[in-house]
Amino acid sequence: MERMVWTTESVAERERFAFWREVVLGDMLGMVGDLTGAEPPDFHGRAIGWRGATFQRVRYRADAHKGLRGPREIARREWGAYWIHREIAGDGWYDVSGREFVTRTGDLTVSRADTPFATRACNCFDFDVWLIPRTMLDPHLPARGGPVSLTIPASSGLHALATSYLDSLGEHIGDLTNAEAGQAADVLCRLVGIACGAALPEQRDALRAARLEQIRCYVDQHLAEMDLTPGKVAQALGISVRSLHLAFEPTGTSFAEHVTRRRVQECRAALERPTVPRSVTDVAFAWGFDQPPRGDPGEKLVEHGWGWLG
Repeated sequence: MERMVWTTESVAERERFAFWREVVLGDMLGMVGDLTGAEPPDFHGRAIGWRGATFQRVRYRADAHKGLRGPREIARREWGAYWIHREIAGDGWYDVSGREFVTRTGDLTVSRADTPFATRACNCFDFDVWLIPRTMLDPHLPARGGPVSLTIPASSGLHALATSYLDSLGEHIGDLTNAEAGQAADVLCRLVGIACGAALPEQRDALRAARLEQIRCYVDQHLAEMDLTPGKVAQALGISVRSLHLAFEPTGTSFAEHVTRRRVQECRAALERPTVPRSVTDVAFAWGFDQPPRGDPGEKLVEHGWGWLG
């Protein structure tokens, strides 16, 4: 994936929005824009883009302004894609082909890129947007033809799955090959298809993949807790224990094995850091193991999986 960065940091203060309007809004997003105030303020903006053979992603942060993509802007290029927009912080007003709505923090919105829309930030813009080819998403939608604009609120059950998957995909996007990016985008398209009302049995693999990423993210966030049991994780995520174990079946690794492996990885990293020396027992306790090694350290390290540290 090719990575690009646009920022106003090195631009003269009174020229910053002009730069942003031409380079980021115009060249990259195919929009026109204006400031919400009469006088140009000290405008700040930063956007990071990733572009691959399958999809594109832009992480966008900027002070408040207005943006518009009308028929004239749409006609200037080919827009055979969908936008998957995630509101990271703050609220934004949108008018997508006559449908007005306000996004709240965490909301996901799916819309066709060739659909006219206008937007303005209530305070500032802080969002993540993914551009997915229509050829990839259309087969997973329940109805074909016509502009699409769908908002998945943060309160919906599917939202947690979709955002966990996007978090994981965003974290590793720079390391993906084109083939891997294509596979990841396919899972994302299937999740979006479910949100749009596609038949659930056809999307089972995508749900399982997204559920697995959600569980893994939760485990990483709570890895140091000794009572990180299947029951506790399942309850926190609102799923059954059976669903949790089923998510791991295709991997050939159980939930318990995954937790142990992640703890061992963190213990190993901690012991390799050039800080104040710590015993293996102290490090093991710090990362959630519930008993120290006894007897021969080498044997117990292997017994608990800590032998991977050596």
